[in-house]
Amino acid sequence: MATSPTQTGTFDRVAFDLDGNSANAEILLSFGGTSWFFAWASTGRGYTLALNSSVTTAGLGYPLAQGFTSTAAIASHLTWGPATSRGAVFRGPGGTGTGTWMGSSGYLGYRAPDGGGGHTYGWIQIEVNDPLSRVTILNWSAAAAGGGSAGGGAGGASGTPEPAAAGLGLLALGAAGVLRHKWRRKGKAA
Repeated sequence: MATSPTQTGTFDRVAFDLDGNSANAEILLSFGGTSWFFAWASTGRGYTLALNSSVTTAGLGYPLAQGFTSTAAIASHLTWGPATSRGAVFRGPGGTGTGTWMGSSGYLGYRAPDGGGGHTYGWIQIEVNDPLSRVTILNWSAAAAGGGSAGGGAGGASGTPEPAAAGLGLLALGAAGVLRHKWRRKGKAA
């Protein structure tokens, strides 16, 4: 059971305790059969997965869990599975139907109740590195009802500005101040 975003690694199955109560998992990633890896919204407590309604796995009818390239679009995503739903994250070489994320990484979006009738949003960053049964968890965000996300992500804690960008802004302000000081001195000397 993963209980903190500091817990990462390569797994054949992993359960995420997203609200920190340790009672059970809200999201489960699990290898299924001989070729499928599934993401589950496992508890029926209102946690749901971002699904792609236009693509389903042939013969199974499960929507594919949405693979985002960044976390920014997760909160505005329109297709969410019901609680206790599952979506196929990828298929192995023995699977049939449409696979996704094979040999690549992306963000699996999830939605959690915020305790006030709305939602908070989070993500699990996954890298699919074994075509049969293993997936690497690179990072993830925890979301508690009524709270934000530890680890950032859509609907969570705000990100920290990039140091280079903040430094350039301060440099520009300083240069403008120096120029203004020189202009004032020139005006007094004339």
